[in-house]
Amino acid sequence: MLGAGGAARSLARSLAGAGGALVVSARRPGEVGEGWRDLARMRVVGWRTPEETDALREATLVINATPLTAADGPAPLALIARGALLLDLNYGADVTPWVSQARGEGRTAHDGLGLLVHQARHSLALWFGPMPPLAPLARAVGWPR
Repeated sequence: MLGAGGAARSLARSLAGAGGALVVSARRPGEVGEGWRDLARMRVVGWRTPEETDALREATLVINATPLTAADGPAPLALIARGALLLDLNYGADVTPWVSQARGEGRTAHDGLGLLVHQARHSLALWFGPMPPLAPLARAVGWPR
């Protein structure tokens, strides 16, 4: 997990609940809050440290939960295990440069547009009752892309 903010914490809790081991890379690892401490099988490493590099090389899933969107973005692709699934929570009119570069290298990479679609679906269900169908929401924003 690249980043230690609110979005990262939410996903980390889900991954931990599914039994996954998690390495969180934080710019200020000493400031990672108490809300993280109860997660089993989780450790925090410093941003751009040798420990982060080791974790990226061993990862099967790398999630960018930072606002970084440049091509070299949240982590250099050369450091990430070739078969790792990449997920960038950022989204916009086009896929992020990091996702685009990863796809150009033949990697499996997705931006955060799908997350937006699913969040919208659950919000609509909370507001109006029944869970709306996924397809119309996905079509409305052009997902998947």
